[in-house]
Amino acid sequence: MKSKLKYLLPLLLLLSFGLLFSLNQFNFEKFASEFKEPETIIELSLKRKQIDSLGFGISRFSNLKKLDLSRNNLSDLPLDLSKLDSLETLDLSNNNFEFVPDIVYELKNLKELDLGKNKISFISAKLQELKSLRKLILSDNQFIEFPIEVCELDSLEILEIDRNSISAVPAIIGELKNLRVLDLHSNNLKNVESSIYSLDSLRELNLQSNKITELSSRISGLEKLKFLILNDNPINSLPLSLKYLKNLEMLQISGLKLDSLPDVFGNLKSLAHLDLSSLELYQLPNKIDSCKNLKYLNLRENNLNHIDSIFCNFKELNNLDLSSNGISSIDFNLSCLNNLTSLNLNKNNLSSLPDSIFYLNSLRSLSFNDNLITQIPEGFGKNKKLRIIQMKNNLIDSLLIDSLKQEFKSIRIYN
Repeated sequence: MKSKLKYLLPLLLLLSFGLLFSLNQFNFEKFASEFKEPETIIELSLKRKQIDSLGFGISRFSNLKKLDLSRNNLSDLPLDLSKLDSLETLDLSNNNFEFVPDIVYELKNLKELDLGKNKISFISAKLQELKSLRKLILSDNQFIEFPIEVCELDSLEILEIDRNSISAVPAIIGELKNLRVLDLHSNNLKNVESSIYSLDSLRELNLQSNKITELSSRISGLEKLKFLILNDNPINSLPLSLKYLKNLEMLQISGLKLDSLPDVFGNLKSLAHLDLSSLELYQLPNKIDSCKNLKYLNLRENNLNHIDSIFCNFKELNNLDLSSNGISSIDFNLSCLNNLTSLNLNKNNLSSLPDSIFYLNSLRSLSFNDNLITQIPEGFGKNKKLRIIQMKNNLIDSLLIDSLKQEFKSIRIYN
């Protein structure tokens, strides 16, 4: 810790007085001269310094393993960057790069490369020279076509290429046998390339906010998949083969155009996070009570009109969102949900709340805005962990609310 402080102090002084900059060019030679042994520095962060260009001298930090140049105005890099033979992590995100500088392809030991939030639209074939690369971030750039060069990276485990304008993924992506995370959200994909289903090391697949209309039954081949995110696609049916994803811990299918849900939940017993919002459901999916490990359940914007004791099967539940349904009654003792910390009942047709709502021992946040509630249950204040209550747009007497605010000052009440 002392050795880190020894190098941190001169850096802070130099940055404070602007001695490292000349017309927003970072002077590495000046910077390095402030250190007795720049070659002992392993990590260096120069993010958010408004740097337009980098001068020579970075090679003085010859044993650097991690370099963060994010959130600047860079569009090119100095040639002596190639001398950083030990560099493993390079963050160039949030800059002005229109292409990947050739010098990057000479960093043979690079394991993580972040090029997110730039203006890049193509990748050189030289990318395949980065044979040690494990993580590549190309998010929020200007790709119209999937950069096929990425598929030559045999060691790649994480690929994030979301928020571009890609309309198709090449079949050769199936060659990425070590890929564990694939993020393609917010592109223009109309279908899921079939070879994606052969990525048998895949743990996370994010296809949110595309134009996908169908999911193949071949998804059952992704046996190790833990996170599947399909929100906001015009998918009108889900394959029954989803039930074979027995390691699935997160499933998000909000906003799909489904006629019905397949009978899969009886098999998905590892699910901890389930988003079924905006699906126009009139009842809960069949056998959902088998998902006893659920910690997060989102049923917002459906057509449910009451909730009953089936929820008592979710004893691990922390977060429950039932907002924007047509719920007029809560027909069970809520106190069975001992681990619930957040409950959202906004925009329903509730005229009353059950006393049991204030006997939820772990509850910290309760929201029931935009209902028809006239009275607060007598149990108000029993829950010692409750910190936030939102009750706007109900029929509760304002004098009653004012008295509650005075009596229970540890609870923030919004009305």
